[in-house]
Amino acid sequence: MKFSRLENRFIDGRAKPLQFRINKSGCYICISHKVGASGYPYIYRDGITISAVKYLWERRYGKVPHGLCLLHKCDNRLCINPDHIFLGTKTDNAKDRDLKLRHCYGSRNSQAKLKEKDVLEIFHNELSSYNEISSRFKISKGQIKRIKNKECWKILLTRTIGA
Repeated sequence: MKFSRLENRFIDGRAKPLQFRINKSGCYICISHKVGASGYPYIYRDGITISAVKYLWERRYGKVPHGLCLLHKCDNRLCINPDHIFLGTKTDNAKDRDLKLRHCYGSRNSQAKLKEKDVLEIFHNELSSYNEISSRFKISKGQIKRIKNKECWKILLTRTIGA
């Protein structure tokens, strides 16, 4: 397979070329193929549907080893630049997601009863009893204890007040 920078496409001579545009971050944004429900572009090769990133990775480096995943350095699901991809485990992927705050945390979680300012107020409140705080915010005393012990809302509490 060769890469044609003039035309911004990968050519393998067998099927529809992977065409892309290059953004400011150096991402190759796929513009030629459909995006699946996961948000990643997919192609049809060798009788199967495969993610474009996996296809390009395997063409360049060989099969993805068992137990490993392909992770994006750029966090752009439409990017098919093999230089923006690295191998990692599912645990690595989860850690990367958490580190970059790409998950549903805090008040972004539809199940959250509190806002970030409420959590900080609860954490720093030394004067009110758990009963008073519980009544005011309509949460359990157990939840108050978890906030005070940094067992929940860890990202917020760690980023705002430190370890």
